[in-house]
Amino acid sequence: MVINPQVGTSGSSSSSSGSSSSTNGNVNGTNANGTNGNANGTNANANGTNANGEPVIHFKGTSKVYSSGNANGTNANAPLVLDNINLAIYQGEFVTLLGSSGGGKTTLLKMINGLVEPTDGSVYILGKKLKDWNIIELRRSIGYVVQQISLFPHMSVEKNIAYTMSIQGQPLAKSLKRVWELAEVLRLDMSLLKRYPHELSGGQQQRVAVARALASDQSILLMDEPFSAVDEIVRHSLRQEIKEVQQALGKTIVFVTHDIEEAFFLGSKIVLLSNGHIEFSGNALQALSPGQSEFTQRFFKTKGFAAYLSVTTIEDILEHELNTETTTAVQGGTIDAQETLMAGLQTMLKTGSDTLAVRRNGKVAGSISMGSIYRRQKGGT
Repeated sequence: MVINPQVGTSGSSSSSSGSSSSTNGNVNGTNANGTNGNANGTNANANGTNANGEPVIHFKGTSKVYSSGNANGTNANAPLVLDNINLAIYQGEFVTLLGSSGGGKTTLLKMINGLVEPTDGSVYILGKKLKDWNIIELRRSIGYVVQQISLFPHMSVEKNIAYTMSIQGQPLAKSLKRVWELAEVLRLDMSLLKRYPHELSGGQQQRVAVARALASDQSILLMDEPFSAVDEIVRHSLRQEIKEVQQALGKTIVFVTHDIEEAFFLGSKIVLLSNGHIEFSGNALQALSPGQSEFTQRFFKTKGFAAYLSVTTIEDILEHELNTETTTAVQGGTIDAQETLMAGLQTMLKTGSDTLAVRRNGKVAGSISMGSIYRRQKGGT
């Protein structure tokens, strides 16, 4: 996972897709009201809008064709990497980009910070057209994290995290305070701050890279498969941490992944791309509902339903209210409201009952049944 360190350097390329000159920086703060809701895509802020009700990222009829590399420039027969993309992303949304390889996910992500320029159409960032931005200023207002870990090997963890703040001329005391805050949020032991990257585990290095992306308090964070290089246990831990950070700080995050469960767990909005087209945009439950495109149904199929069960809590579909006197009306076992639907189904199979009493704060608050899970999934609401 990489935070591109070359912020504010005049040699930075503004459009090459292979460039590593993007990063973080700045600046504009975050909207505390933009916090994200649960895994089913609800957003605590009304529709996720910013103070003006406008998207913070807006693709309008955006297309991209890469040059053929010959003297004539773009090849008329070259395939569209992105084809007429219309997508609005609002303050505080956590948008996960899914799709098969070559579908356009990373190209879409790179357009947001100017690493790739559109061939047709427009991209608006924070209300301003991409082409009207000073590219260095734009990249200073956006955090960028990619898969490969590339911390500065000659710098301590503390200096790696503080790097962007230091080149912006922020006072040392302020930078260190921010480093310590992020270390606590991302569960980095303070004793690690004086160490060097080679002295850390892979999971610890990932946390440092994320901390560096967040250090300058950018309002937008781009993440391109940032957790794919770590083992499953660390990956689950990092997912939980970045979700908690996003909800607490109201960051707008655009996150590329190949993992359906990861997309469902993190995303308040899931965008499915295929051959440069948006096949689906909505929440996890809507992705599984009838009436979606043939590609969407094939893509999610059994894995999508299993992922939904694994990331949705019982609290989300609690069927009806009960009190302690009517607990006996529900035959079978009990389960906590914060457990997942998958755990609920497993408990039903163990107890031989299709209905469970649901506990909330130690008291029975409702029930869940196989029927309620089925109706929720089929109904799409």
